[in-house]
Amino acid sequence: MKRKFILSATIMLSMIWGIVLYSPALAQEPGSPEYQQMKETGAIPLPNQLPASLGPITTLPEDMSGSRSNYFFELDGTYSSFAGNDDGSLFLSLPFTFCFYGTNYTSLYLNNNGNVSFGTPYGTYSPVGFPSSSYVMIAPFWGDVDTRAGNLTRYKVESNRLIITWDEVCYFSVQCGLVNSFQLVLTDGTDPSIGIGNNVGFAYNDMQWTTGGASGGIGGFGGSPATVGINKGDGTTYALVGRFDHPGSDYDGPGGVVDGVDFLDGKRFTFSTCNFSNIPPVPFGFPNGPVVLNVGDNWTLPVSFIGPEVGQFVTTVVSAPTLPGLNAVINDGNPSAISLSLTPTNADQGIHFIQLTATDNGVPVGITNQYIELHIGNLDPEPIPLSNWPIIMAFIAMGLITTFIIFRRTR
Repeated sequence: MKRKFILSATIMLSMIWGIVLYSPALAQEPGSPEYQQMKETGAIPLPNQLPASLGPITTLPEDMSGSRSNYFFELDGTYSSFAGNDDGSLFLSLPFTFCFYGTNYTSLYLNNNGNVSFGTPYGTYSPVGFPSSSYVMIAPFWGDVDTRAGNLTRYKVESNRLIITWDEVCYFSVQCGLVNSFQLVLTDGTDPSIGIGNNVGFAYNDMQWTTGGASGGIGGFGGSPATVGINKGDGTTYALVGRFDHPGSDYDGPGGVVDGVDFLDGKRFTFSTCNFSNIPPVPFGFPNGPVVLNVGDNWTLPVSFIGPEVGQFVTTVVSAPTLPGLNAVINDGNPSAISLSLTPTNADQGIHFIQLTATDNGVPVGITNQYIELHIGNLDPEPIPLSNWPIIMAFIAMGLITTFIIFRRTR
């Protein structure tokens, strides 16, 4: 009898401990009865974070800071809305094939917390760094988005692309004093809006917060840093733009210290994720179309390339044979930062192309060619030489005489 009591007590204690240990895992599933209460009270443990290595901070100039016009596609009435939620997911079928690290997908999950996933939805609101073996994910901004108030996540499925826009979305728990605006575009690789051959595009307008209150954040910052990148889910293969946990525009590449979220303002990043084990350098800061200049303008443009795999080194070469006055200051590394400057002369009038070639030291080596188109004109043409004025006056006089004769004959 005593042995049966001990055995029963042991089994009961094991069950209790199992429930205690397993309840946080259950609470990570949105929709469970305990979920919202545990999240609100901080009972769900934060995930383990990859340590961030220390490194120098490079402050890059912000481009289009605070702009609301840098999406690949503007919002309009043709978008559908994902109903307001906290940590929800929505299954979407794709009318095209999306290639992700060699695997073709025709469906995915739109996860409200700033990412999409394949095969499994994720309600996880406290982001981790990449690489990770736990998530098959594309994350334009993985953070704790809360759309129970304020704006909703909106999406549009088209024949060769999917557009998802988190426009002025709040963070947990229903905090809308700071809002984030960003967009994800997935294509079949044939869409020129993000570049033929690319199939993923990230675009940002004004980014104001990084972290929800259940992820260690205070006032929208700190705690578990938001993650921007792409993760295959094998623990090895990934691409990372960076991790962000504070305001400011400081940025030192995908590795190093955690960065300032204002760095993302107005940025665009495009990738090809089809069959690459090493994604080539990713350009950012480049103009979205031709640059129009006039003779005498003082033009400067800071641009950069990152090697999205941590630990890479990127070198850039600038070529502009038709613009001998172009000056390029290059600081290679990760990122490789380039500052271009030019004061066009009369001899530079016309259309020119600047080619920037970035190369990383990955395996295999990744190479990206980026072009800038310049249209140079002259708003202040040279004055007409005095020697030409007699001829011009003669033509004017002939015109006046002809007009007078016609007028007299028609009376």
